[in-house]
Amino acid sequence: MSQKVSLPADTNQEHMALVLNLAAVFSIGLAACSGTVFQRQLHPQSELELSDGLKVIIWGGKEQYRFCSDLRAQLLEAKGHPTKDSDNLSLPQWSRFVQLTRKSLENPKAAFQVPHLLQLASIDVCCDREVLPHVNRQAEQPLMLAMAVVDYVIRATGMPEEVRKTAENRFVKRISKAVHASE
Repeated sequence: MSQKVSLPADTNQEHMALVLNLAAVFSIGLAACSGTVFQRQLHPQSELELSDGLKVIIWGGKEQYRFCSDLRAQLLEAKGHPTKDSDNLSLPQWSRFVQLTRKSLENPKAAFQVPHLLQLASIDVCCDREVLPHVNRQAEQPLMLAMAVVDYVIRATGMPEEVRKTAENRFVKRISKAVHASE
């Protein structure tokens, strides 16, 4: 159950810088989760297997997850609100988060570069500069992953679609320039 975040439709540079900074902070946790899955040499064969593994990592174990889930169900029941879904402790847009984690597992090194790239992008936007002008084609995968992280954060927080489109356009331009510059 996520709450909508209200931003003006005409997203200015300060708002976009905050969104990118939020995505940078979020991407640190994503990289940590991906690193843990990778270190454990888990190669999930299905989305369900990865989803279960992520819940264990995020909640500190299966027993802890079950305890918190049961406790939440009991509290809701005591308040007269029956639980409706089995994934009551999952993050907003859980299936998108699982897909994002799978993308980061394809290139774990890129996942650890994303927080820095997003922080730099936030500063560039705040200073009204071109986003990540120093990034070249070698950073194409981290840029693609950074764009996916920003997309997830915007969708998960319920920000307006215009914010997502604006952010996506900035990254698409940067990726396009990086690809064409190396040709």
